[in-house]
Amino acid sequence: MQLYAAFVVATTALMLVPGPSVAVIASASISHGQRFGLLAVVGGGFAVAMQLAILNLGLASLIDTSTVWFECLRWAGVAYLIFLGFRSCA
Repeated sequence: MQLYAAFVVATTALMLVPGPSVAVIASASISHGQRFGLLAVVGGGFAVAMQLAILNLGLASLIDTSTVWFECLRWAGVAYLIFLGFRSCA
């Protein structure tokens, strides 16, 4: 329980520190207005919630024990980033 509490505290602290998500929110707000900025905030919060849920389901331990799963997940992330890049250019 202490390890989980430390994890929650560390995750909360990292969420509060300005970083790339703040840059995305500011960029969306400046480029497309307040509505898109608020949608970026909601999207960022949803992404963090999904990461926590996946970790709680044990994906971290599965990836730690299997290099094949880690590589699959890593390349899926690469493919998704490439997709987002092409989508933003269109």
